Amino acid sequence: EASLNSFKPVKPKEKGRDETLPSDSYSPFNGKAFSFDYPDNFNPTSPSKGKYEEVVEFRGVRQDCSIRFDVSSAKGLTLEKVFEQNKGLVRGGAAGKATVGGEPAMTLTGAVTKDVQRRMHFIVKNDKIIRITTDWYRPQSDAYTAAYDKVIGSVKLK
Repeated sequence: EASLNSFKPVKPKEKGRDETLPSDSYSPFNGKAFSFDYPDNFNPTSPSKGKYEEVVEFRGVRQDCSIRFDVSSAKGLTLEKVFEQNKGLVRGGAAGKATVGGEPAMTLTGAVTKDVQRRMHFIVKNDKIIRITTDWYRPQSDAYTAAYDKVIGSVKLK
């Protein structure tokens, strides 16, 4: 019965719409440390948990476009200290500030490859580091960053 209730009919293709772009409709995801909405045409993956307490990843039709959440212990570190320790993760990264789920966040934006951009959001809440990583195809930056802004705007931290 749960399977039947979770069934969603396939939406008809919009004529002339680029299927690789993020969908205009969103679905909810509810994790242990956060919840958020993601574009319907992004699919869950099964990333290795590794050292993290929680890892969630969704990939778009383009495999170089994704949304990933990692949660680990902050071990008493402040947001600024966490950011300082991680700022080397993005080549040529530009720092910024944001608010995610009502909490202050620091961002790092830069290139992964010549065609792929990455933005990382770092949040510290309840002695947990929540890192949100978004990757997108640079020639389609406007569509992806608009969709990712909706994702970030929908985040609720627990």
